[in-house]
Amino acid sequence: SAACWTSPVLCVDTTAFRPDTYILAQLGYSILMVNYTGSLGLGSVSLNTLPGHVGDIDVKDVQHAAEECSAAFHHVVVMGGSHGGFLTAHLIGQYPDFYEAAVMRNPVVDLTTMVGVTDIPDWCYCEGGIPYEASKPPLPQQNILHGMFDKSPIRYIDQVKSPVLMLIGAKDLRVPPSQGMRYVRYLKSRSVECSLRYYPDDCHPLNTVPCEADVLIHTHLWFKKHTS
Repeated sequence: SAACWTSPVLCVDTTAFRPDTYILAQLGYSILMVNYTGSLGLGSVSLNTLPGHVGDIDVKDVQHAAEECSAAFHHVVVMGGSHGGFLTAHLIGQYPDFYEAAVMRNPVVDLTTMVGVTDIPDWCYCEGGIPYEASKPPLPQQNILHGMFDKSPIRYIDQVKSPVLMLIGAKDLRVPPSQGMRYVRYLKSRSVECSLRYYPDDCHPLNTVPCEADVLIHTHLWFKKHTS
C-alpha cells in the first residue's frame, strides 16, 4: 500500500527520525510526503503563492504527486494532521474515487467556524487571502465568511466516499475539537463509514507517548481493514 502523508505548511524533513513513518514503513507502507506549493524551503515566491489559494494549488500538488506514484501500488490511502488534515479532507472530497481510506488528526475542515474559536484566527484570514491586522482584526462579515467557506473542505462533504478515521485531541486550542467532530457528524448523516478516537489529555500534536502509540496502532488497523 502507498500512504500519501499530507503535512502542515512547513517542509518535509526526510533526515530526521520519525517514529510514525518508521513504523509504517516497517509495516510495509510506501510513504509519499509532499512539499506542496507554499511549503517552507522553496523560496518566498512559493511561500506567498499559497495564501488565498488553499484548497486548490496545495491539493492539486499533492494529488499530482499521488497519481504519479499510484501505478506502482494496489492500494492508496491518505492521512494528515492540522493543515495536512485540511488537505486530506479536500483530497477525499475532490477525488472521491482515488483514496481507499483516510485518517485525519485534528484537521481543519471549516474556516468559517474555526476563525472564532481558534488561538490563531490570523491564520484563517491569511489562508483565505484576507488582510489581517492584529491591532484591529477585521469582523467576519458575510463576504469574508463566504470566501473562507469556498476554501474549506467541508464544501465537498457530499462527494466523500472514503472511510474516515478521525483522531481528536480534547485540549487542542489551535484546531478545536469541534472541527473534526462536526465532520464526523456530517459523514455519519450521509452514511459514510467513519470512526472517532478522542484523546482527553492531548492537544494539537497528539504526541504524548500513550497517544502516539494508540494513533499509530489504529491508523494501521484502519488502513488494513479497508485495503484487505
